[in-house]
Amino acid sequence: GLSAVLVLSVLVGANIGLSRSVGGGGGFYVEWAGSRAFLFEHIEPYSLTVADSAQQLTYGRAARVGENPYILTIPFFLLPVYFPFALFSDPTVGRGLWMFLSEAALVGMAFLSLRVIEWEPRRFFHALYSLLSIFRFYSVAALLEGTPVILLGLLYLGILSAYYLWQDELAGALLVFSLFYWNMIFLFVLLILWKVFYEKRWRVLAGPGMPLFVLAMLSFLIYPGWLLPSLTAALTVARSHFGVAAGGGLFLPSPRSGRCLGAAGTGLLFFFVIFVRGGFRRGADTPFLFVACLSFAAPPPICFRA
Repeated sequence: GLSAVLVLSVLVGANIGLSRSVGGGGGFYVEWAGSRAFLFEHIEPYSLTVADSAQQLTYGRAARVGENPYILTIPFFLLPVYFPFALFSDPTVGRGLWMFLSEAALVGMAFLSLRVIEWEPRRFFHALYSLLSIFRFYSVAALLEGTPVILLGLLYLGILSAYYLWQDELAGALLVFSLFYWNMIFLFVLLILWKVFYEKRWRVLAGPGMPLFVLAMLSFLIYPGWLLPSLTAALTVARSHFGVAAGGGLFLPSPRSGRCLGAAGTGLLFFFVIFVRGGFRRGADTPFLFVACLSFAAPPPICFRA
């Protein structure tokens, strides 16, 4: 009713005010700038011009060595998610709306996580768990940065929940929209595909087919040459000095030995993930959830920067 609309308006207004008063937000600004560049300025969304705009909005200057260069890397067929926010010429308004959606996703993650692991805590522990889930450092940092990781976290939980509920087509369709950070989610996708083949639930593979085909066809019709610039941008980010990767801080006697130790740790962790995955048993959900969580945590240590 009217009261719900008033509460919603107050929350959105508070987030817009927070967006204008708190710095950061580069995780949103790069997508906003890329969308604006494509829709209104007819500029290559993966160009350094867009990165410069995002850096100016975030830092008030060009990024320095060790800082996030804010280069757009997401596949073009997923960029339209940001088109409604790009309609606002004031980036802080778009960021405020994105923050509001992320806050709603945080609440959804807190409740859906309990459903996925089938845990029903007492009221006190439920309230404590919810507060820690929403107000922990990484949640607040992601919220202020404006990255899509909060919404993606809810999406990943939705995939697991749909899989457990035997809604295979839905689980497969949601996988398509998890490819925002394809280099960070590849282990999770491989995990799902492994379980699909192990349990012979082929309908999961039918789920991504139609939405992926439609989105890809539309993206190539709208912007035929997006694939190469997108891959080039991802390679540029991978070669940058920003983020965490194995061996990055392991300069024991020398940088070379640190890189060697990081490479050894990379191999061990990768084979550990494969080994634990091989210990699945049909219908055993606990090991599956454990390796699913490990798949989210593993990419930075095995040399995928985050």
